[in-house]
Amino acid sequence: MPGPDAYIEVDDLSVAYPDRTAANKHLLAIDHLSLSIPRGAFISVVGSNGCGKTTLLLCLAGLLKPTSGTVRIAGVSPAKTTCGFVFQNYRESLYPWLTVLDNIAMPLWMDGSSRQKARQEAADLMTRLKIDLPVERFPYTLSGGQQQLTALLRAVIHTPTVLLLDEPLGALDVGSRSELRDAIQRIREAIGATTVLVTHDLNEAILLADTVVALTPRPARIAEELEIRLPRPRSQEVLQDPKILGWRDRLHTAMLGTQTP
Repeated sequence: MPGPDAYIEVDDLSVAYPDRTAANKHLLAIDHLSLSIPRGAFISVVGSNGCGKTTLLLCLAGLLKPTSGTVRIAGVSPAKTTCGFVFQNYRESLYPWLTVLDNIAMPLWMDGSSRQKARQEAADLMTRLKIDLPVERFPYTLSGGQQQLTALLRAVIHTPTVLLLDEPLGALDVGSRSELRDAIQRIREAIGATTVLVTHDLNEAILLADTVVALTPRPARIAEELEIRLPRPRSQEVLQDPKILGWRDRLHTAMLGTQTP
C-alpha cells in the first residue's frame, strides 16, 4: 500500500490489454502493483523486455487508464498535474520544421506565451543548465545525443512537478549516453521534479536513482526495491565501487522473477 509520505501513489494497479490472437481474451501487463514515491525522489524502474515498464510509465502520465487500481500524484489524478515525458523515439517526437530553440520553447507558446518570450525562456534555461546546442539548426541535422537533449529540455521547459523518462538513452552511443546521464542529473536537480526513469541498463539505473525498482517478467509485479545510498553528483567512476556488483546481481535476480531475500 502507498505510504503516508508518498507524492506519487500507485495503489493495487492492474492493466490488461486485448489479446489480438484470441477473441474475448486479455493479456495482463501489470498485476496488482503498489508503489510509493516520495516528493523529489529519483526512481529507476528496470525489468525484462515486455514486462510492463512503459505501461506503468503511461499510467503515471495519465496517458493510459488502468484496468483496476489507482494512480495519484499529490492526491489527484495525473491528468491534473504538470508532467514532463521523454519518449524512447525521440527523433519522432521532435518537430522537423521547427528549429532546436523552437522545439524546446514550443510548450510555452502553445500555452499562450508569445513566441519571442518562449524562445527567450528556452535560451535562459539552456544558459542556466550550461547546455550548448546549435539552437537555430533543425533537429534532423543533429546527432542522436543532441536530439535527445532537445527533447529533454522541451519536457522540462514548463518546470514539471513530475518527469517521466522512457529509456531516453537506449538508442545512443556510449559517449552520448555518458553526456546525457550528466545532463539528466543537472536538469533534475535544477527543477526538483520527482523523476521516474525506465531503463534496461542496470548501471544506468544505479548511477541515476535514489531507489531502483525491479519488475518481474509480465505481468509486472514489484520483485525488489533497492535503495541506492551513494553521494551526489555521481560520475561514471561511481560504478567501480565494489558494492555495485552485488546490487546488480540482486536486481538481475529479481528481474528474472525470483526475489532476493
